[in-house]
Amino acid sequence: MKDQMKILVPVDGSALSTKAAAFAADFARMTNGSMDLLFVSAFEQGTTPTAGQERFIPVEQLVSSMQGPDQAFEAAKKAIGEDVSVATHAVTGDPGGEILAFSREHGHELIVMGSKGASAVEGFLIGSVSQKILEASDASVIIVK
Repeated sequence: MKDQMKILVPVDGSALSTKAAAFAADFARMTNGSMDLLFVSAFEQGTTPTAGQERFIPVEQLVSSMQGPDQAFEAAKKAIGEDVSVATHAVTGDPGGEILAFSREHGHELIVMGSKGASAVEGFLIGSVSQKILEASDASVIIVK
C-alpha cells in the first residue's frame, strides 16, 4: 500500500458519513496519510432560493443542506480521532459534481463515502451521489454501508 495516501471523505453529518470517516481513518493510519473532509451544500449557508424561483432540488441535496458543515465536521473528527491529519472544506453546488471536481483538483487517491442505501427505484429516479462517484472518479472509491 502506498505511503502518505491522500483520502477524501465527503461528509453530511449522517451516521453513514461518520462511519465512512472512521473507516477512512484506518487507511490514513496504515499509510501515514492525510484526510480531507468535504461538505457540499446545495445552498450557500444562510441563504435560501428567492421567492418565485422554481428549482428542482434532489432530496439528497435538500437534506444535506439542512445540516451545517460545522456539525458534520465535528461528528467526523470525533470518529477519526486526533492521530490523523485532517483538513475541512465546505463548498456549494451539486454534491456529485463538487466531490469529483474537488478530488481531481487535489489529487486524491481514495474516496471513502457512505451509501444512502436508496432502493433501486429511488436510485433510478433521483440518482445516487455514490453511484455517480463510482462511475466517474479517477480515484479508487470505497462505499461504506
